[in-house]
Amino acid sequence: MQQVIKAIDYMNKIIGIILALMLAVMSILIIVQIFTRFVINYPLHWTEELARYLMIYSVFFGAALALRNNRLIAIEALAQSMSESKQRILRIFVMLVSIIFFVILLVQGLEIIEVVKPQHSAGLGISMSIPYAAIPIGAGLMIVNSIAVILESLKKPHPKTLLESEEL
Repeated sequence: MQQVIKAIDYMNKIIGIILALMLAVMSILIIVQIFTRFVINYPLHWTEELARYLMIYSVFFGAALALRNNRLIAIEALAQSMSESKQRILRIFVMLVSIIFFVILLVQGLEIIEVVKPQHSAGLGISMSIPYAAIPIGAGLMIVNSIAVILESLKKPHPKTLLESEEL
């Protein structure tokens, strides 16, 4: 079980690096778009489109990392009124329900990819299946991270939330 968690955390480190690179490229593309549009009066239309697609991937990758690191928005009033063992059961239940949603998202995302495969984007000319692939990829990452949270919940108490941590 510990090896599975370590493998998932290693995967998340790689995803974090990819996410940082995507955000950096997106920022550069937006600056280039502003410069070419307003300074040299020759806008590059593909930069806006690529930045948009990078943002979509960033949201799904970031959501998967936030899920794993207990950084998603949650209402914890009910959980805080429970004992530690009941909190653990509730956490596992919530993750199982989340996995069901993520599986539905994965399946529907794959179906959408098939529908949009013949379409091409206006600026880049790429198949629209590439931007839409963010949905099943993100859902798959969230499933894996939900499994890691369940495994961790089974072996030890839940990590502190942001409000409980001493960082604030």
